[in-house]
Amino acid sequence: MINMDLAKMKEIKIYFLGLAFLVVFGCNNNKPFSVKAWNEKEDILYTQRKYLVQDLIRNHLKQEMCYEDLVKLLGSPVDVSRKESKSTIYFEVETKYGSDIDPDWVKYLEVALTSDSCYENAQVIKLK
Repeated sequence: MINMDLAKMKEIKIYFLGLAFLVVFGCNNNKPFSVKAWNEKEDILYTQRKYLVQDLIRNHLKQEMCYEDLVKLLGSPVDVSRKESKSTIYFEVETKYGSDIDPDWVKYLEVALTSDSCYENAQVIKLK
């Protein structure tokens, strides 16, 4: 009787470990980048960008792309008041609103440009 209970407990433990593995590694919401999805909006909010940005950075932004190519791909950059050099441009990724009109935070794709205005690197930043 005791052996059967231990066997059943071991089976349950394996089940829950497998379930935890699926939750941690199976809930990847990243999607392949497309211009159409990048531009999808609901009211004033972009609905897909947060799911597309990792694929965009990894597979679509290239060193040979210059400012005009980036604008053609991603649209016009937004003005972010930061004390950065003019060699950084920003694209809105996600905005979180709370109980009032002002956003709680905004995530941007920050794109660093070389001195000749070509792509150098990119990262997602969160500003409050």
